[in-house]
Amino acid sequence: MPNIELYGFDSDTECAKIVKRKVRKAVTNLGLEDETVITTLKVEVESLGMARTQFIRVCSDQQDEISDIIKGLKAVKIGCDVEILLISNFVSAENMQ
Repeated sequence: MPNIELYGFDSDTECAKIVKRKVRKAVTNLGLEDETVITTLKVEVESLGMARTQFIRVCSDQQDEISDIIKGLKAVKIGCDVEILLISNFVSAENMQ
């Protein structure tokens, strides 16, 4: 299950709405909309120079999904830094009963 995390985006701003719309479009174009979650983390992200910044983290346990999502985000001109996190394993809720 891919997770696309948005860091430093206040979900009420127009910028965040545009980014979420582009992320949804990219994921839908890839046919991953039923598997992907979008997580918005309302945190302050600052560079060492103390400038506020925003970024996206793409997490999955499948390298091919990550690669496809990166291509999809490029195709919709996401315009943000993207960090990639390959997870070593994923345990579904179904298997946690």
